[in-house]
Amino acid sequence: MNLYKFIALLFLPLVCAWAFQTDSKVEPASNGDSNAPAKDANASDSVASGGENNETLTESIGGDSTGMGIQRLVQVEEGSQISVSANYNTRYYYSSNPLKVRNVQTKDITLWENGLSVNVGLGQLRVMDQLITPSLMAMHMRIWNDPGKHYGHKFRNDGYDVDSQSANLSFNVPLSEQWSLNLGYGKSRAINFRTNEVSVYTDTPTVALSRMSLLGDNMLMINLGTAYNFNKASAGVDIPALNLLIPQDGSDMWATNLNVNYTIAGWQGIEKLSVSPSLGVSHSYYTNEKGKPIPSEGRQDWTLNYGLNATYQLTETLSIQAFGMFSKKTFNSYGKHTLGLGGTEYKNFDAGLAFSATFSF
Repeated sequence: MNLYKFIALLFLPLVCAWAFQTDSKVEPASNGDSNAPAKDANASDSVASGGENNETLTESIGGDSTGMGIQRLVQVEEGSQISVSANYNTRYYYSSNPLKVRNVQTKDITLWENGLSVNVGLGQLRVMDQLITPSLMAMHMRIWNDPGKHYGHKFRNDGYDVDSQSANLSFNVPLSEQWSLNLGYGKSRAINFRTNEVSVYTDTPTVALSRMSLLGDNMLMINLGTAYNFNKASAGVDIPALNLLIPQDGSDMWATNLNVNYTIAGWQGIEKLSVSPSLGVSHSYYTNEKGKPIPSEGRQDWTLNYGLNATYQLTETLSIQAFGMFSKKTFNSYGKHTLGLGGTEYKNFDAGLAFSATFSF
């Protein structure tokens, strides 16, 4: 996927959504009395008296081609607008085990991340009786490992300093006041920004179930998701950092994760401060049955994460965070012994500061 295809992927859904919005503002042409839907004798009076309420849904996508009053399946909500927001985030943090290995030799480094993301809300659609909210997110992030310090040169030469680019199209379906379903599809790639060499491409369809519960001023978030990662390494790319991005044989995999986050607002009377403990468990199953010298199919990984994040809201758009996160990764016996990955089981601790700015257009 070259740069032009990647840019086209970002903007295609936006153009489609604009077309839907424009179409929704066009009044349908009259088909004559013979094509009017047959209602009861008071239908015309009801429409006349409740016209404003009956305009909640605008002209549908697809329409009623036969003029026989068949219910349209997909409609654009009136007043549904495209919304755009951008977020800049920078993090500077300590990592105890940056190479993610059991026997730690390169340790205690700092990392600096800078990320810019744009989120485009594509209005609202009603599919049959279900309201769906599509959105598009594009993100670009750059990572420097141990900049200006002892290990910086090593990480730079081994390809760990990368740009990460991704684009995701998602459809949020509310199931109740607390539960929602999210369907998505994403594309991502990792780039050595010094050589402009793309090392990895990944395509990822996702399904996630979320629950949000308000407990007084506090909020509990639970997310259970699964995704299938189609991984592809670029031909001729052989750098140590590649093993942190995808399996050595480029195997595709199922990834399932459970995340629980509890946000405590107004901490000890400080209204702008919120504290969020979190817990995450993820499982990966690898599916490549043709890998060489030994296929990855049957390998399973488990990763446990738990940590604490404190956020202070400076203004409506600016915030600072302090965070700490512990992570631990283990393999099943096939991965550990047959594939010889026991040395890449690890424990790691990250802690640092972050600053973020959000703007709506």
